[in-house]
Amino acid sequence: MVKGLGFVAFFVLMLAVACMPLPSAQALKPLQQDEYKVLPIDGELVVNVFFYDLNLELFEARSLRDLLDLVIQTGIIRPTVKSQLHAYGSKEFVPFKFDVKLRFIVPSENVQQEFRNLLRSAVSRTPYQVSQKAIEYAMAYGMPLAWVDQTIRARDALRTFSLLTEKYYPEVAGKYAIFFFCGTPAMGGDRPAVYYTFGQSPDSGAYLADFGINIFGGTWWGRYYYVDLCSYPPSRFYKNFKPIFELSTATEKVTYLATLIDTILDMEFVKSLIYRPRYKIQTLFDIIVIDATVAGVGYDVIVRYFDPEMLAKAFRTLMPYNFFTVRLKEVELKDIPELRQAITHTADGIILNPLKAYEVLERSGVIDKTVSGSVDYIPGIILFTTTTSWVESLGTLGITIPRPDRPDLPLAATGAIFHEVLIKEGLTPTVIHELGHTLGLRHPHDDFDEYRDTRSSLFGFTYFTETIMSYSNSWIGGLNREQIFADLYPLRTFWSIFDLDNIDRAVVALMLQEYEMNYPEIVSELQRVGLQVRDVPEISEALE
Repeated sequence: MVKGLGFVAFFVLMLAVACMPLPSAQALKPLQQDEYKVLPIDGELVVNVFFYDLNLELFEARSLRDLLDLVIQTGIIRPTVKSQLHAYGSKEFVPFKFDVKLRFIVPSENVQQEFRNLLRSAVSRTPYQVSQKAIEYAMAYGMPLAWVDQTIRARDALRTFSLLTEKYYPEVAGKYAIFFFCGTPAMGGDRPAVYYTFGQSPDSGAYLADFGINIFGGTWWGRYYYVDLCSYPPSRFYKNFKPIFELSTATEKVTYLATLIDTILDMEFVKSLIYRPRYKIQTLFDIIVIDATVAGVGYDVIVRYFDPEMLAKAFRTLMPYNFFTVRLKEVELKDIPELRQAITHTADGIILNPLKAYEVLERSGVIDKTVSGSVDYIPGIILFTTTTSWVESLGTLGITIPRPDRPDLPLAATGAIFHEVLIKEGLTPTVIHELGHTLGLRHPHDDFDEYRDTRSSLFGFTYFTETIMSYSNSWIGGLNREQIFADLYPLRTFWSIFDLDNIDRAVVALMLQEYEMNYPEIVSELQRVGLQVRDVPEISEALE
């Protein structure tokens, strides 16, 4: 284990060196071995693909093995998945590479029947607080309103597969899995199942929901995604995620299946980061809200919709080995008129120039340049307006600015929020989201595709993933206290299980990189005084 390497190994090494006589020049030999090289890490990614209530004839497959062959033969599914440590700076540092191994599984008929019963039991009356969302979804497809009167919460559908996997496939429980199914039989056979996300904002108390969640994953029950191939997505994503029975040929259906598997592999299971995360340090998030509302709502109103304790807890959940503190400041345009140079008014909304805003706040002393040393200082600049606002360009809700001297680390996070969104969703989720980028996290709908050497994006997955890094209201479940594991108290999860995996993988890579850098120096120093690593148990243990 590398933990404690920097302190323990070098402390013991210096003691050993101080107590040993120097050997002759002939005894000094340069280090010739490369045994300490551990990066990149090669491994195997086993993904279990389950099929519930789907006939293989749908794909014109003679057997499960034949279906797997057909999917592989499309050439769509990557043979390996990689995770890039950060998007800026040394792009070549890809510390992990996993060979993909797919296992197709069709559960037995008794398991399939239990699945139908469980999914049917998850059907309940759509919460009245979000009935308008349900009506809009039905009208987009010309559905009878009765179809959206009885619906399934996406979390409950995913939990169904979690329970079945734990019960009948315990050897793969919690591991990477995709559940393809058709929910129509569970609904009686005459209508597709309809899924939604739903919850209450902890900041504002407003009810939030999204409908048409025919794909969903990210909760902490396991590394799972479900895909209801018979359900309708949000209407704006119909072209990409239409029900499989609306595809004309078996070839189209196999291609669609392969595309979904490949997308989930790269965009969710083994995702890349945009910045290098930090570990074993203290981080100060300095939240600076630029009040650009017409009348100026004031600090008291902003504080009403912001919970710094929740923000700190969110990041302790993500990186428990770091210590996070939060500070909130409000800046009004009348106090720093120069900030108006960073704000552009257009017919479609207000646009913040993030770098210019940072420079003005730095010159005015709002950004605290006195914080240094062991504290990692990250400003979060949030533009608050009366009407629609964006960052850098129309449609962009926020960006992070890289440091000029270290582009693999962030200079600041920036975001924009307007009054209507503030009183509905609160400020805390927006700030957590933008600061999540500074620690490397991407949105669930975008990634860097190392296999095809290009940026990839499929916006529907922002609705299909429960994480605060989503643009949709799917994050609301993670911000409310939910009982995630049996016999444990309810907790807030904030992030998807894949966010946690991605951060942990990156931190492990950084620790191993530090190990690789330190190991030759330690061994060389030991050789200089006539010792081997195994001769000093404390060093040997630290390096292991």
